[in-house]
Amino acid sequence: MRKFLKKLDENQQVLFITAVCIFIGALIFVPFCFFYNTNLLYGWLLGGVISLTAYALLVKQINDMAAGDDRVRVRAAGLYFVRLGLYAIGLGIAGYLYYINKPYINLFTVFAAYMPIRIVVMFYKNRWKKKV
Repeated sequence: MRKFLKKLDENQQVLFITAVCIFIGALIFVPFCFFYNTNLLYGWLLGGVISLTAYALLVKQINDMAAGDDRVRVRAAGLYFVRLGLYAIGLGIAGYLYYINKPYINLFTVFAAYMPIRIVVMFYKNRWKKKV
């Protein structure tokens, strides 16, 4: 596993580790789905997909901001609102389904699935600060 991670650049490492964390989290929720309801797993999967998409957009935004073209920079700044919109859509869908008494997707697990990327990025940020 370490050999595989060394072949990836730092952004790909963070994305891979985050995807593994989300997958493990989903595996933890699978037993609850058999005994309780599948809305926990659906919420985790929806939040995980949105979280990974938002992270990929963040990487694209950072790469575009480093480019010299002003038009590309404006488009990259617009990706910030796209990421916020994705988060809002995920929570909005779960909240709306809960509001109409059809909780197919758990609101709290959608929100919890947004957190692994932040935790992994904070870990790498602290690790990078220690190296410098």
